Amino acid sequence: MTIQSRLTLLVGCFVSLCLMFGVFAIAQAGSFPTVGGLASGDLVTSPETQAVYYFGEDERRYVFPTEGIYFSWYENFETVETVEHADLMLIPLGGNVTYRPYYAGIPTRLVKKDFDPDVYVVFPDAYLLPIDNEETAEHFFGAYWANMVEGVSDAFIRDYGTYGGYLNMDMEFAPLDHALTINSDKGLGAPVGFMMNEAPLRFGIADQEVDRYGTIKFVNDTNEVLTIREDRGHWTTGPMAPGDVVVIYIDDTAGLYSFTADEDSSMTGTLTVR
Repeated sequence: MTIQSRLTLLVGCFVSLCLMFGVFAIAQAGSFPTVGGLASGDLVTSPETQAVYYFGEDERRYVFPTEGIYFSWYENFETVETVEHADLMLIPLGGNVTYRPYYAGIPTRLVKKDFDPDVYVVFPDAYLLPIDNEETAEHFFGAYWANMVEGVSDAFIRDYGTYGGYLNMDMEFAPLDHALTINSDKGLGAPVGFMMNEAPLRFGIADQEVDRYGTIKFVNDTNEVLTIREDRGHWTTGPMAPGDVVVIYIDDTAGLYSFTADEDSSMTGTLTVR
């Protein structure tokens, strides 16, 4: 065999390996489904509820408590998808959506608490800053600023924090020059995933890390019903039929947590909570 032939063969083998591993990687990525087959940012409801939910990047659902909050983010309901109620209930509830932070060039909302004379500007991460007086409100938000004010009831005010001090005309107040999403406003991140494989039963990746208050996801890619349980009983997936996806919210303190399949004690994994 000539040197050129050998080089041609080696290059051919290298390309074949790249293609093989590339296809494998794509297959792995494509076989890791989301809860309900939804995409991050989808708006969903069901025939059995009037509530509308935001499907977060952490694969939990966040409810819009009021129409005012919904319309601070969206102009209409045209993109809301209706799913089966049983499928909706499989998505863990993450909490409430809050008012969109003030964004330059797009009408937004100022908010007012019950039994509180102050009017507040909404900042990212659901923080409120009170405005010191009507002149300041008009200076920053125009003559019709009062039309922007909506009340936040006591039932939902706990979703917000409050900055100290007041917005006044001596301050430089620059509204956001880019539109946040609900994902970025809440700082949501994708769940850590555990794929459950068989022949033999095992986790594709058995050791993962997650931040406290993050989420983990189990995908049953086997032909058996499996139940994954944290060894000290902190959490469980419950019985998972083949194809099921379960997302779990992690509020455990930092440390190492082991988990096992009820149906096979050799199927184990560990989660490090940071």
